[in-house]
Amino acid sequence: MIRPSIIVAGLVLLLAGCALPGADGPVQSAQTGGIGGTGGPQLSQLGDDRKPSGGIGGTGSALTGMFGTITGFGSILINDQVVELGPALSAAARSMGVGSTVLVEAAGTGGGLTAVRLSEFHPIEGVVEAVADDFTSLEIMGVQVDLAEDIIVEDRVGRLVSAGSIKPGAAVAVSGLWRSGRVDAGKLRLLPADAPARLRGQLAAGAGSIAGVAVDFYCCVVPPGPVFADLAGVYVAGRFEAREGRFGLEALFSGAVGRLIFEGYLAP
Repeated sequence: MIRPSIIVAGLVLLLAGCALPGADGPVQSAQTGGIGGTGGPQLSQLGDDRKPSGGIGGTGSALTGMFGTITGFGSILINDQVVELGPALSAAARSMGVGSTVLVEAAGTGGGLTAVRLSEFHPIEGVVEAVADDFTSLEIMGVQVDLAEDIIVEDRVGRLVSAGSIKPGAAVAVSGLWRSGRVDAGKLRLLPADAPARLRGQLAAGAGSIAGVAVDFYCCVVPPGPVFADLAGVYVAGRFEAREGRFGLEALFSGAVGRLIFEGYLAP
């Protein structure tokens, strides 16, 4: 599987989580507020009414939010912006491992950026329903997960295990990117059998679904879509029952993000 990438000093950042409207294909962007010229969402379309307050090149203190996949370790250089990882975050990135999809929040420090938060991102977590004989794909909650040729498979504590460990009935967390209703996966991690199901992506306007997975809400007031949603719950009889939920930028980043930097797929 070939992915679009911004390869610089050790970390590649790719868009994940939700399919954006537009033509199918790779896109790069580093914007304050919206994604100019791509048909992608403004911050308000992510479900957040905050106005950008500076960010890189400005005088404000808003953080820069980045979405991506770890392919190595060290500093990050994206769109001519260097992002440093301190010792603690470098260690955290190494523990997550290559192939992990991550969210990064970075603050401006003089002419550069320093990462202040780093967290792992799984677009889907749940029970494997089917696995292709050639291990090129599997299915979770009816969603097809396409597996990279060099897919990384880990046990519950992060040790590398064989692909044969992934069988129907196993609970797994998927690190990867949404692409036209599917997930392009770079890493799988086994989960405890009783782990809650999780779904993170764009909640369709008025449809109550993410990537075609029907969602029933038992937890919260749902903002009008389309909006990014981070949901935890159970998957029963072909429907996702959301017991916990966060929406908009708060489902992605913990700080006041005023700028987004990413590369990824635009999908119809």
